[in-house]
Amino acid sequence: MLDFLKTLPDMTNTQEITMHDTPKAQPKKPLTKRIRAYKAENPTASYKDIAAALGTTYQYVYTTLNVKAAPKKKAVKQPAEKPINKKDFEKLSEDNEVKRMIMEAQAHRIGELTTIIEYLEDKIDSLNELKYS
Repeated sequence: MLDFLKTLPDMTNTQEITMHDTPKAQPKKPLTKRIRAYKAENPTASYKDIAAALGTTYQYVYTTLNVKAAPKKKAVKQPAEKPINKKDFEKLSEDNEVKRMIMEAQAHRIGELTTIIEYLEDKIDSLNELKYS
């Protein structure tokens, strides 16, 4: 039976067993970063050379190197509220008083008109009674 084991190939040096010893591959950088890094290392390289070296298209390299990122929006500060001074407060108070007086006058006028409408409705009813009697 031991003869059978001797016929088996030695598997201690196979890739599967020694794989844990190899360092893990670093994740690839995004293509745009690789393009910019390649251009920085090779400033005289053309867009076609960069595209061939990195396995992409000429148009992608051109766009990456020539299109500028959109500028960041600046935060807009809200203006601080000014404190109301005494003169402005008095003006607002006067305006509010005028508005209150106008509303009271309108309410009084509505009351008068409602009374007139009720009186006229009574007259119409009494005329209808005379007409149909």
